Amino acid sequence: MTYSLGKTSSAVRRMFSLTPEGGVSHECYYRRLADLRKLIALLRMHREATHYSLLFGHNNQRQQTSARVQLQLLLESRALHHLDGFSDIKACVTQQLQHWQQQTVRDNQLVHSQLIRDALILVQSTISTWAKADGQTHLLPTQRKSWQAIVPYMDTLTTLRLHIETLGKKDSQNAIRSLIKQLSHQLSALHISQDLSLQQHLHEDLLARIADVDADSSADEFKQRLYRITSQLSELIFHCYDRSVTTVAQSIYSTLPKIAVA
Repeated sequence: MTYSLGKTSSAVRRMFSLTPEGGVSHECYYRRLADLRKLIALLRMHREATHYSLLFGHNNQRQQTSARVQLQLLLESRALHHLDGFSDIKACVTQQLQHWQQQTVRDNQLVHSQLIRDALILVQSTISTWAKADGQTHLLPTQRKSWQAIVPYMDTLTTLRLHIETLGKKDSQNAIRSLIKQLSHQLSALHISQDLSLQQHLHEDLLARIADVDADSSADEFKQRLYRITSQLSELIFHCYDRSVTTVAQSIYSTLPKIAVA
C-alpha cells in the first residue's frame, strides 16, 4: 500500500496562516489540548508496539489492541471535531491502524513520525491561538523556543531508528555514531533544564552501546536495547515540550491533566 506522507502536513500547516478563532471558550481550548496530547502519546505507543512486531516478530497483541481501541475512541473526540486539519490526521490514523501490517519497518516509522509531527503542529497552533485570543502573547516566546528545539531533535531520532533496522551494515553503524553526536549537539538547544542530566546520561549510554556494536553477541538484542533508549529519549523530549505547553495553559486557564494511556 502507498502512503502519502506529505498529505497531512500540508493540511495541518495551514494552521499557522489562519486568523485566531472567535468565540472559542477556554474549556474548548483546554479539551483540545488535552486530547491532542493524548493522541500523541497513543501514536507513540502504537508506533512502538507495531515496530517491535514488524522488526522482531514480538507477539504484543495486548499493547497493539489497547493503542488501537484508545485511538479509535479519541478520533471521535468532539473537542477535535471542528479543529481545522484534524480530519486529515483522523483519516491517516484510521488508515494506519488498518494497514500497518502491510508496511515495511521503514514506512511504519515514517508514517507514525509524520502523524506525531502533525499532531504536535496542532498543539502548537492551538496553544498559540489560545494565548493570542486571551491577550497573553507575552507567554509565547519562551514556549516557541521549546517547539523550535524539539523538531530537529525528533527528525534525528527518526533517522536513527531507521538505521537500527540495518545495524549489521557498516554504513548504518557509521551513520548511527554520527547521529548520536548530532543528538548531543541538539541537546544543548533545549531550554528546559530539569531533564538535561537524565538526557545526558541516556546519550552517554547510547554512545557506550554504539562503541560495543561489533562485539555484541546478539544483533537483535542490541537493536532492541538501542530502540528502547531512543524511545526513552523521545519521551523525555516530548515532556520537555509538553511542560512548555502546560505552563502557558495554566497561566491562561488551568493545569492540563496528566496524560494517561495503558
